[in-house]
Amino acid sequence: MATADDAQAKNFDSPDLRLYLYELGFLQGDAAGMAQQVKWSMGKPGQESLLHYFEANTAAYYGQLNKSQEFSRQAVGSAVRAGEKDRAGGAEATADGSLVHQRMPNVSGRRLVETLL
Repeated sequence: MATADDAQAKNFDSPDLRLYLYELGFLQGDAAGMAQQVKWSMGKPGQESLLHYFEANTAAYYGQLNKSQEFSRQAVGSAVRAGEKDRAGGAEATADGSLVHQRMPNVSGRRLVETLL
């Protein structure tokens, strides 16, 4: 983290650095650090949708499926506004997966995939 702080202090900032900081925040359980990266991404085409997608996956990891769906919807909206059709599709699939899992909470991930196929 100190290295990232040093880089930012010297104006060496990049979208990739922000994604790594979000992931580091996730690994360290640092909700404030993750929120800081999401806040940075707001209004930045290509970054905003990706960070919302990360938020959706984080919420799903913690079993917060309603939040995961909401973040996925935000990712879709942001991706559509930025003209990112592929990313919008991926975020939409994440939202759909959360919805299916809510309806079938006792189904393992593997069985869920088998059921859907």
